[in-house]
Amino acid sequence: MPIYEYRCNRCGRKFSHLSGVTWEKSDPVCPKCGSGDLKRLFSRFAKVKSDEEMLENLMDFTSKLGDPEDPKTLMKFTKMMSKQFGDELGEDVIEEVEREIEQELSGGKDEGDQIEE
Repeated sequence: MPIYEYRCNRCGRKFSHLSGVTWEKSDPVCPKCGSGDLKRLFSRFAKVKSDEEMLENLMDFTSKLGDPEDPKTLMKFTKMMSKQFGDELGEDVIEEVEREIEQELSGGKDEGDQIEE
């Protein structure tokens, strides 16, 4: 059962779709916006790394990062983590971190941060 990667032409979201799981053929749709207007991508080939190798790479990278409280540093770290762990983190994590950083830099508050009375 192959896994195919797609990019949504409407919202730009990249996602994976497991093909051949059911008898019925189902065309993939974007999990973010529901569009069927997709482009199939060439998948990356991953070199399997041991947990020890991934941790060593993380330690090397974090020692060169700088201020861990800096939002830009956090973004670099998140992107590097995404590369280290492949698609395990997913684009949702990166999108959420980017939203949080933009919000922090603009000094705004998230609606979810407000306390209801």
